[in-house]
Amino acid sequence: VAFLTNILGYVFNWCYLLLKNYWFAIGLFTLLSKVILIPVSIWVQKNSIKLVRLMPEINQIKVKYFGDNDRIGEEQQALYKRERYNPFLSLIPLVIQILILVGLIGTIREVTRNASAASLAPIPTESGGVVLLMPILAALAALALGLFQNTHNPLQKEQSKSSQICTNSVSIAVSLFLGLFVPVGVGFYWVCSNLFTIAQQIFLNIIIPPKKYID
Repeated sequence: VAFLTNILGYVFNWCYLLLKNYWFAIGLFTLLSKVILIPVSIWVQKNSIKLVRLMPEINQIKVKYFGDNDRIGEEQQALYKRERYNPFLSLIPLVIQILILVGLIGTIREVTRNASAASLAPIPTESGGVVLLMPILAALAALALGLFQNTHNPLQKEQSKSSQICTNSVSIAVSLFLGLFVPVGVGFYWVCSNLFTIAQQIFLNIIIPPKKYID
């Protein structure tokens, strides 16, 4: 964790030296993280499109071997191997996001030892007042992202309405909980991250349009 905090701290300090404002520095830091991770995002986008294309075959397997879960699993794995689909690839962005979040919490704590960065330090559950707006903003940003992904993310678009509601509800709850118990600087990062993810999905759909590959 210390190693990760040091690396992210170096990047964050560079952003601050460039903009001379800690809030703008968080925004730039978030944007840079999204840009750096675009190759991973492209990889995940292609993988998601591949799964959507495989869904008819997956459904045929489930119907053909209904009741035989072991055989269904074997046939699905064989299909994934043949089509080079990785079911765990979609977890990579989540793991990276968690690592960045953990590292940034340490970075913000280090930065806020400086009096000029004191505005990043309050924790909503401890300070109350206006900083309680941060978890609300985090939840609203998660809601905006979820609604957008429901219609623009190739994999989430194929989910049932109940699954979409469940996915979005979990995301909103996590964002609200996170915003309540971390410094507002970290909560602001989370808001920026959700909003920039919307822009990132738009970019991905432009360079790898799902409609080109999915009927």
